[in-house]
Amino acid sequence: MRLFSKKNGSAAALFLMSPLLVAAQTQADIDALTADGSPLAPVAKLLIAVGKVVNLLIPIVLSIALLSFFWGMAKFIGNAGSEEARTKGKRLMISSIIALTVMVSIWGIVGFIQESLAIGGARNIAIPQGAIPASPAPTE
Repeated sequence: MRLFSKKNGSAAALFLMSPLLVAAQTQADIDALTADGSPLAPVAKLLIAVGKVVNLLIPIVLSIALLSFFWGMAKFIGNAGSEEARTKGKRLMISSIIALTVMVSIWGIVGFIQESLAIGGARNIAIPQGAIPASPAPTE
């Protein structure tokens, strides 16, 4: 087995380009990449469009996995007399739970990495300033 093959080289190149693929730059970098004079403008615009589509699809896919879990539960409960139908319902519930776990875990890991590296997706939380109101004194 060769250490440096075309397959490994392609994987390494994809890994090194991953910040570009996830648009993990500042807004100024994105504006510079998408400027009309930039040679990477079409690629950058395509990647940004793909990212927007993926962001729209994530909740839909999560919803489908959740609905398939409930469908499997309905099949499991509704077909109490048929062992084969109960097995199919149980299998659907288990695969739905695995899919949900994997999707939410990846979503959480990506969010953790984004927050840790202060790249895309970071949110600023406004802390209210001023005096804290005192609670009223108890009356007896």
